[in-house]
Amino acid sequence: MALDSLPPSYACVLEEKPRVLAVAFGDGYSQRMADGINHIAAQWKLTWNAVTPADADTLCDYFRATGGTDAVTWTPPRESTEKKWIVTQWTRSPVQPGHDRITAVLKQVFDL
Repeated sequence: MALDSLPPSYACVLEEKPRVLAVAFGDGYSQRMADGINHIAAQWKLTWNAVTPADADTLCDYFRATGGTDAVTWTPPRESTEKKWIVTQWTRSPVQPGHDRITAVLKQVFDL
């Protein structure tokens, strides 16, 4: 299964936090530099609203199968390039009879 085959709701949240090495010296002086060539990794919080229990089972089974270690491919909104991600956590909750909500956190990885 690919995440693009069951796209999330459009209300997804992007978070980016640069990894920076910093050294503080006396008198308030400091120096900063990027920690590696891929020091800004994206993290997306995806939501699938009102999916059927069968689709919710499929998503959760897929996330479990990756185990938080295997990279998955997914194309973020407004982008045309597929990228690699690990699914670090997910939740499932019933929202109405016959429909569930799934949320998942995807962290960008730079595997070859």
